[in-house]
Amino acid sequence: LPDEKHAIIASAEIAETLVIDLEEPAHSLQIAGAPSSISAIRTSRNGASACFYYSENNHLLVIKGLPATPAIRDSIDVSFAGLPLRRFAISDDGSTALLAFRGEESDIVYSWTSSTGAQFVTTASRVSDIIFVAGDAVIADSSANQVVLIRNVRDQASPLLVADSRDGLSEPVALSVSSRNEIYVGTA
Repeated sequence: LPDEKHAIIASAEIAETLVIDLEEPAHSLQIAGAPSSISAIRTSRNGASACFYYSENNHLLVIKGLPATPAIRDSIDVSFAGLPLRRFAISDDGSTALLAFRGEESDIVYSWTSSTGAQFVTTASRVSDIIFVAGDAVIADSSANQVVLIRNVRDQASPLLVADSRDGLSEPVALSVSSRNEIYVGTA
């Protein structure tokens, strides 16, 4: 986790996912109801929330209270899109997610909250990364050579082009955000 004192552990040898205290391993915590058969994990920027993706039954578990009191907050059935989940991200408070699905021609991006469910946001040629920045989010599109800011993800989710090939951007594949909300883009 971002605090560098805890880690999320999933293994075929244990039934439920664990949060391990790296300084005092005896103080590990099970996340009740979170099977360890996780296909992918994404933590929020501050590490207080996470999403666990289970490809075998096409759902995400939203975990809050990390690292001290981890618990399942919500479950998201991602079969609604009828497409494979490509990338996903979770907000710091665990209340909002962005989900990118691999379509035939392009990726399709949805926002999700427990109160509204999934809402269409935009399409992208190929989503390579997603990260939240407070109530907004950033999407890297490696095929279109673009970085897009999604303003106000929870309420209206308005996409805004931030940078593209005209700015010298080529194949953005990874995103990071500093403590001062500076967006860093890693390219291939």
